[in-house]
Amino acid sequence: MGFVGAPAARFSRFLAWPWTAAGYAIDLLRGRERHYLGHTPLGAYMILAMLVTGATMATLGLVGTEHNYVT
Repeated sequence: MGFVGAPAARFSRFLAWPWTAAGYAIDLLRGRERHYLGHTPLGAYMILAMLVTGATMATLGLVGTEHNYVT
């Protein structure tokens, strides 16, 4: 769920600061990849983008709209 549970499963521990993600991206490009037990900072922001995109599509009705009516 993200709001309750083990400390590693909460959203508060999920996202890193943006400059941490930028530093990780720079290290990744330089070949000095750091390892994490969970998602990497960039992976966490990608999942956040997918959650926001899905919520936006559901809110705007793009998921349940049918445009192909046959008469």
